Amino acid sequence: MYSLQASTSSVAKTTESDEQQGDDDTDASVYETVVEEAGYDGLVVAAREVKAQVVTVATVVQTHQATGYSHKVPVIEASETEQEVSQYEVIEDTVTITKTATVTRMEHSYGKPTASINCYYEDPTDLNQQEEPPKAAEKQKAPTPAPTVTSRQDNKVDNNEKGTSTDTPRKSTPSKGSPAQVPQKLPFPVDNRISVGKLANSAWSERFHALLACPDDETKFYNLAALAHDFQHAAEQYGRIIISERFLTVPEKTIEPLDIGGIAGGDKYLCRGILFKFAIDTVFHSGQYMYGNDFCNDASAMKAAGHELRSLARIITSGETEHEDVNVPLMTIVDYRGFRLTAVSVLPISKKTICYGSHDGGRTVYATYPAFNQRLEAIFQRLNLKPHLVRTATIGACGDIEGHWGSDGLLYLLDFARVFPPEAFKYTERYFPLQEPRAPFFKLLRPEFVAAYEKPLCSDAFSGWISRDPQARQHNKEVTESTVYLCETLIPKFVQEITHAAKNDRERYKDVYAMRCAGCMVASWGDKGKYHVSAEASRTERECTSVDTLKRQLVHLLHNAHTYGINRRYLGLIRGHLLNMPHQDCCTWKFRIMLYTEMAARVCKNIIRSLLREKMKELKLPGSEPYRKLVLSLFNVFSWASPHSARFWTSHKPPPLHDGDTSEEVKGSLEYYIERLCRQRDQAMQNKDQKPPSLNSSQTHGTIWLDETLLGDNVGAMLLPLRCAMRAKFGIKAISEEEWTGEAGPLPIFQGLFFDRLCSMLNIVLDDAPGIYEVLNGDPIRQPMPVPYEFLDPHLKEHMVRAKHMHLVDSSEGMALLLNAFKRESEIDAAKQIDSESFEKISRLLHFAREKFRNAFSSIPDHAQTLLNLGRVEHWLGLHCQDTEGFAMRDHFEAALKHFTHGVQILEHRAVTSKADTDTLIESRLKLAQVLCDWSMAPKDARAIKAESQLHLWYKAWLELTAVLKKYPFLKDRFTEEIKHIVTNKSTYLARTHNSGILVSTIMKIETLRKLNARESRKVLVAQNQLRDTDRLARGKPASSLPKTASASNIASLFGQSDIGGSLIRSSLTRSGETPTRPQPSQRDHKWSPSASGFGTFIRPKTPKDSPKAKARKPHKLSLRSSSLHTLLHPHCTPQQDDIQLDFDSIEDQPIALRAHTGEYIEARDADAVGVGILNSKAVWVPKRSPRNTIILVNSHQLNLGYSSIGEPVITRKQCRWEIVYLGGAEIALKSSNGRYLSTSRRGIVSVDKHALKSFERFKVELVKNRFYLRCCPTTSYLDAKPSGQVTVKAKVPKERSSWFVDHTREGSNVVSMVNLRSHKGYTLGLAADNPTTLVAQDTKEFHWEFRRHQDEFLGETVTFKRGDQYLTSNQLGMPVLASVKTHWMLEQFDPTWATLVAGFYAELQASHGTPMVQEMQSGVFGKKKGKLKSRDLVQ
Repeated sequence: MYSLQASTSSVAKTTESDEQQGDDDTDASVYETVVEEAGYDGLVVAAREVKAQVVTVATVVQTHQATGYSHKVPVIEASETEQEVSQYEVIEDTVTITKTATVTRMEHSYGKPTASINCYYEDPTDLNQQEEPPKAAEKQKAPTPAPTVTSRQDNKVDNNEKGTSTDTPRKSTPSKGSPAQVPQKLPFPVDNRISVGKLANSAWSERFHALLACPDDETKFYNLAALAHDFQHAAEQYGRIIISERFLTVPEKTIEPLDIGGIAGGDKYLCRGILFKFAIDTVFHSGQYMYGNDFCNDASAMKAAGHELRSLARIITSGETEHEDVNVPLMTIVDYRGFRLTAVSVLPISKKTICYGSHDGGRTVYATYPAFNQRLEAIFQRLNLKPHLVRTATIGACGDIEGHWGSDGLLYLLDFARVFPPEAFKYTERYFPLQEPRAPFFKLLRPEFVAAYEKPLCSDAFSGWISRDPQARQHNKEVTESTVYLCETLIPKFVQEITHAAKNDRERYKDVYAMRCAGCMVASWGDKGKYHVSAEASRTERECTSVDTLKRQLVHLLHNAHTYGINRRYLGLIRGHLLNMPHQDCCTWKFRIMLYTEMAARVCKNIIRSLLREKMKELKLPGSEPYRKLVLSLFNVFSWASPHSARFWTSHKPPPLHDGDTSEEVKGSLEYYIERLCRQRDQAMQNKDQKPPSLNSSQTHGTIWLDETLLGDNVGAMLLPLRCAMRAKFGIKAISEEEWTGEAGPLPIFQGLFFDRLCSMLNIVLDDAPGIYEVLNGDPIRQPMPVPYEFLDPHLKEHMVRAKHMHLVDSSEGMALLLNAFKRESEIDAAKQIDSESFEKISRLLHFAREKFRNAFSSIPDHAQTLLNLGRVEHWLGLHCQDTEGFAMRDHFEAALKHFTHGVQILEHRAVTSKADTDTLIESRLKLAQVLCDWSMAPKDARAIKAESQLHLWYKAWLELTAVLKKYPFLKDRFTEEIKHIVTNKSTYLARTHNSGILVSTIMKIETLRKLNARESRKVLVAQNQLRDTDRLARGKPASSLPKTASASNIASLFGQSDIGGSLIRSSLTRSGETPTRPQPSQRDHKWSPSASGFGTFIRPKTPKDSPKAKARKPHKLSLRSSSLHTLLHPHCTPQQDDIQLDFDSIEDQPIALRAHTGEYIEARDADAVGVGILNSKAVWVPKRSPRNTIILVNSHQLNLGYSSIGEPVITRKQCRWEIVYLGGAEIALKSSNGRYLSTSRRGIVSVDKHALKSFERFKVELVKNRFYLRCCPTTSYLDAKPSGQVTVKAKVPKERSSWFVDHTREGSNVVSMVNLRSHKGYTLGLAADNPTTLVAQDTKEFHWEFRRHQDEFLGETVTFKRGDQYLTSNQLGMPVLASVKTHWMLEQFDPTWATLVAGFYAELQASHGTPMVQEMQSGVFGKKKGKLKSRDLVQ
């Protein structure tokens, strides 16, 4: 069963001027809709008559592809709900096809009726592929607004849209920061198009798309980079020929132009599978230019071409094209002699293959196939673009974007010039006074800004493309709000970053600031003295204004501006903020001049480009010498070597546009003045009957060829002064009023930096570069005033083609180098041979990769994958840095931390997050934590970090790992596997040179897992407490609580269980969003009812409290001997244990204690000594199997019981083997490898020097199963004994000191016995000698507690500890006390796994870095100092 929905809005015919101007409407009576169909060529719906609310008559025309038969079915009146209107059968040979058509009345949100036809086709011959039609409950209808009254003129417009609707409903865009649910992708439609045919595809596109489909490996990225380089090289070679022959006649051209349509752009050329398009301004409607409106503004057309390349790069790097099966072409931009070409690889598309957007300037808007619409809208949604209505089709980006269903069956996307929204030019007029009506088509917002903005924005805002969208005003309003946010919030925020950099720069170069800045000079020397530069003021001071330093700082500033999403045209607004900043706040002298230099270089770049275009229009001949002379003449104007230089740099009066023009008001941009003056010159030449020569003309050196109006000294006379051009381009804030009037004289400029930037943007190579830039820059001791410098012909070495390629080129090259380097490193690790030469090669590869990634990063500053790759490279370089002073190591780690942090922030703030993004985010956060751990363990003598910041780096890494595991709990298994892998291959990891960071991160992962486990169990216990208290209240009993006062313990600040427990329950349920469920099946007669507060209450059956059922209820009887607690509490007390024949299999990897004949236990003491004492954590050993039937005894700190050569037992990291001698029952003897036995003496001395086996060498093996965590049920905290003997009930995560040995002393009844509680140190929990109201664990005297077991239907098995008539409980301060209120405790079996693992890594860390560092980590990250770090900066 094929479910097909025909939407009559798929194709809407409009006029081009209507979409671009929004003032004309067409009057077509029938609209045709081509609909996706399985097995049929198309479905054409003709709506004959559409009234105000109801579709009255329609005709369905069905054509079968194979037979060509057509069947018309009349559709009678359709009501407001879907109804079946016709059913018919068509017999074709032996196949019976049953077809059902229904008509649905739908409404657009703007109140115009539409019709939609749903068709279901059932083919009895292919029942296996049938699909059920959508259920009626799942079908969504568009909201129907209130009817509106329209005039007859409006009715004509309505008639044009009869029977039309968007083929996909308008989707609500998810809010920023909340990942959208990705819908299930629709399958591609069956391709039955006959009229398309087989279209040619270029080899560039075929190879490009084939490589993109390959898995990510080194070969793929190398081939991608090679393909992109070849494409760029071909585009440069052919583009140079096309531009050089721009004004030749068609027969004279090497590559002839093509006529393939299109509104914007000039001639188009096709050569070797590459389509070239000129980025020039053209007339499109009634004498109006596309970009300049009333004059030809080629500079703006070149901006639009730059937007197209930038948008294409953003679409590729979004990751959605590959995920959504959308293909894009290869593209590059060629700049030469003032012209710009866009070179695009040819695709198998034509005008007949378009299925999305418009290819004719808005005459026709397509949104044909829902499957394609869904994929394309997913891409645009990733870019934070807002779907909107273009005529009657919903488009996710700009209306003139083109989506094509190519003849090869692939989906293609192209024409990206206006993908991103324009700025609100009405608002920015306060900064840019020139009127630019066509600004929405080339003054666009940066992709970085749009992606980070809180709302999705409309690409077609402030244009006629949304003239039919009822939400057009809302779209414009949102774009206006975003522009206001950019100018009034984001730019001032960026200015604060500049001031921070200026403060650091002034601190570093104090002498230069004091000598060049008047304010700093007065502050340093006062008004009386004059600053004198001594001969010693040298390298570091001269470095301040060197071209390299200035260029590095300027490029970093410009790159950060793009990272914020700030366009270059706002440099004037940024400089205006710096000009208005008081000097006492910050001295921004240097940065003001750098910004002025950059703006001047960009203005002069446009001047050179404009005049080169005019020169080519004048000569109309290919060549090189006239253009060299023109560039040299302009360079001399800029370098104060021309008579017109002073006017160009200092004047604020524009040149007259005609005779008698005395206006001093700037009427346009520099392109406007050049274009007007050149057209006047052309008119004057025509009046003199002078015509430019052709290529075949003999007049090759006539007056036109060497015309001095555009060469020599006269070139400066027609230029718009720099201050006028700068205000026109960068706004009125770029230059202050004092600078504008010229009262301060020529503005200071870094002349060497100016020419360096100018040549870089024009790809001009000067002789003696870069030394010539330092000569132009002057001496840092002088004021930065321009130095006259005359450029001669030999100075201009070459004016080359400048090509801008896709972000993919540098990114692919960097990835190939990165994978090659890591492949070499893995080979070294596998061979286990450390080769310095191989590591040097890896380092060189990564340095090259870093440069490639930096170039890619400069193109797209917010590409997360590039940032993460840069972080990986910097991390490796920091780990293997050989810099003895450590500055390079510090820089590498700082850069790695910065890149990872930035990349994680970008991934976290994406509006739409796919599974691949989530995986990348997890890997990035884990890598970020590893970078922090590695940086924290960098050698101190390398000065990579400050001593006081090491603890902050540890704590930052701990917080990162904890946050990741808390947000993604499924990482628990991964952490566990990684820890096991490191434990299993510990020798391999420890053999590495940089293993300290791995040890630290592993310790933190273990602690994180412990914290997560405790958190989960605490949530369960809190929910159980809530259920228990709720049930008690339902029974008419008060909730179990502690009294507020306790006279027996003389502590007045006791808290109730309901208080602390209730708060924990509320906070836990609020965070988790879970509602506790009632686990006991015996209470199913109670009903769960949500209360008004959001928590549930139990509603008991209406049974009186004194009913027989209530009186007959008795507590469950518990048998201590039948419980598992009996064997856990005192396994060694059973008389049958002596009769057990002990073997190694029964004790392997089990905690045991070795009890000597004196009743004491072998224990590990401080300073690696061994002695005997009471049973405590140091007396617990775990036997491990070793070769030759021997064992190794390991304690909780992963240290071994060993022996020295003189027969002394020691605690060592070496593996000392013991042979077990079984003596019957549970007694053994331990024999060392030298044949001596472990023995004890009457005085408690342990030695390994006895050859004979006597009673002192006999030890009884006891399985330690009486070690528990004691958890207070009301507070969910653990009873914790500190090393000082103080006892608290505050620990949320159980540790080794939270464990207690529960010794059974004697039995009472079935559920009652007497026990003794001993801490991990072996001390008894009892009352302090000096304060009988305080419980401590400081001595070994027995303190008996009455131990009683309870079976609670909510909490499960609990216990109470009673002393006399008082119970062990906790007060509000988290201290254990004795009170008369019964408090339940839970016994949790002590699990030594985590403690053993973390102790082993602590031991390795202690061996390599000493005990103080381990103690600092334990107390600072996981201990008492942790709270102090939360209020301080984590990373300095």
